Amino acid sequence: MKPWFKTSAKYAITAAILFFLLERLLKSYRQIASYEFHINYIFIAIAIISGLIGFLMLAFGWKLCLNTCGGNLKKGEAILIWFKSQMAKYLPGTVWYFICRVHDCSKKGLTKTISLSSMFLESVMLGASSLLLAAALIMPEVSKYIPWYLLLPAIFAGLIAMHPKIINCIASVFKKDVKLIHASYSHILLILAYYIL
Repeated sequence: MKPWFKTSAKYAITAAILFFLLERLLKSYRQIASYEFHINYIFIAIAIISGLIGFLMLAFGWKLCLNTCGGNLKKGEAILIWFKSQMAKYLPGTVWYFICRVHDCSKKGLTKTISLSSMFLESVMLGASSLLLAAALIMPEVSKYIPWYLLLPAIFAGLIAMHPKIINCIASVFKKDVKLIHASYSHILLILAYYIL
């Protein structure tokens, strides 16, 4: 790829991201223009700090998934790649998120298979941790109508589904694009526990 094309593509993608963000902001502004706001700067600071901590934790979670799939990047490099690919999510179409991360990983010497495998494992971890956390949080409310011990099999089924053999069975659908995971079950559960936090 020629240098001028890469530079032009970077600026075009950045401009597109900003365009769609500003367009959404203007549409939202018209809807809330008449609303009276009372700004609490302490809450804003807490929200920004907790949001940044959450993003850093998610980026480090992907680094754990990357290590599990055989990739090796420095923490700073992995976090930067994760943040850049998250920005690409704001472009129309979800494919840019994958393309951006695979491209940036390839510049660091990682194969497409390792990049896609780490994103697959990250998606599995995000989905499973969300479902398990939701099940645990709604259990007190649902147990008013259904005995709590009937909900436990669903949680156990979710934990069993995290076994590397089951994850590899799902990954085999993608054929050569996703590498099989050779981590232990306890290692996968530790990553899942990190995502639940």
